[in-house]
Amino acid sequence: MQQPSKIAMLSYNTFLPGFSNGWVEGKLLLIQDRNGAPWGAPQFGPLAQKAVLQDQGDQQIARAVGSHWQQLTEHLPTLGRVIIYVGDRGSEGTIEHAAKHGLDPAKALFVFCDCNMRAKEALIKQHGFEGSPRVMCECGGHQTMAMIARKFLATGELQ
Repeated sequence: MQQPSKIAMLSYNTFLPGFSNGWVEGKLLLIQDRNGAPWGAPQFGPLAQKAVLQDQGDQQIARAVGSHWQQLTEHLPTLGRVIIYVGDRGSEGTIEHAAKHGLDPAKALFVFCDCNMRAKEALIKQHGFEGSPRVMCECGGHQTMAMIARKFLATGELQ
């Protein structure tokens, strides 16, 4: 398999702390949350409070995902691969954005945690990405996305 010379990596989480969004070494278009803030509801506390915080987190994720695609769209024709983290609730919209913005399924690689997997798989199929590769990861995708990015920067290879 021929390795791409330029890739993009998108996540609503921070996976390369200390790196700014934009081109890294002219070959990785990095689009991540720059604040390093955790997303989602806390694990403990009153159930009503957790539900409100989860809903607010979902809305923040949806806004971040939309912003990421605005940054990415102009670069799509020059990219050999677009690697997208798809986490829990709220982030599945990135699959819809990928289809809406004309991402070639042959260029897509999805990094999934197993949260809400049925919903993710249904959206993948619905939007024509069933042939796109998937990589399973830990919740948040921080380590897996960082490993993929560091390997690509060091060797120019994804696998």
